[in-house]
Amino acid sequence: MNKEQTVEAIRVMQGWLDGADIQFREREFQNPWSDWKLKYWDFWNYEYRIKPEPREWEVLLDHHNWTMTIRQPGEGDRNWIKVREIIE
Repeated sequence: MNKEQTVEAIRVMQGWLDGADIQFREREFQNPWSDWKLKYWDFWNYEYRIKPEPREWEVLLDHHNWTMTIRQPGEGDRNWIKVREIIE
């Protein structure tokens, strides 16, 4: 491991100690991220990350002008559509 990889490993392990959910995947094949349940570390064969939280925003569609306005979640006005990111 180089210095940057060590710093990232420490950040992820500290996140786990602080209660964060951890995900992992094989380094060689770059498979999709999976939830980490084994509770042992193998930084040679796997990479780890703190599981990202899905982002949310709201969208307003204007069918007359074919435009879309995006904003952070707010008051939940009647015509705004709430959107949540799906993280695989």
